[in-house]
Amino acid sequence: MMKKLMMIVLCVFMLGCTPKEQYKLDYVTDGSISQFTEITDKEPSIKEISLPSAITFFENKYSGVMVFAKPDSRYSQKAFAVLNQAAKDAGVTVYYVDVSRKFYKTEEEFTRYREKVEEFIDVTYLENQQGGKSLYIPDVMAVKNGRVVDFHVGILDDYDLDVNPKMTEEQYQKIYNIYADLIKITTAKDPAK
Repeated sequence: MMKKLMMIVLCVFMLGCTPKEQYKLDYVTDGSISQFTEITDKEPSIKEISLPSAITFFENKYSGVMVFAKPDSRYSQKAFAVLNQAAKDAGVTVYYVDVSRKFYKTEEEFTRYREKVEEFIDVTYLENQQGGKSLYIPDVMAVKNGRVVDFHVGILDDYDLDVNPKMTEEQYQKIYNIYADLIKITTAKDPAK
């Protein structure tokens, strides 16, 4: 009897500690999250969603952390390990869009998706070499009520994968704190009006 009671308590505790899925989104079941080899966690707190679901996320005025990245980016690989730990520590899910995945059948459909998502995320775009603005990855965004309220692009200015692939403890803590702050923004209660 005591063993059964302990098992029930343990199961309830474990359920309470897993990230809560609060939105109905189109998760990518053959997701590329497993291609992020820097994440050793068997139950990552980062879930891949489709580009149309990202648009739904903004249109429905959801709040949370969203990241645009791709698995063959070495900087995305490094960022995901830290972002996953920050999300796990906060008990939240981070929504990931693979910018290299094709969520469309025709060029017209692609253009429609791109233009629509740009309405929401273009505030995170950085100047490119041609003088225009472009999406750079990893692009981690704090989204509050369907609006990007803060973001962080890349990892750190003083971190160069080619010089030293392993982050120093200070670099790890700095990027962890940036991600933790983005998470806090999305989970903070709105002040009473």
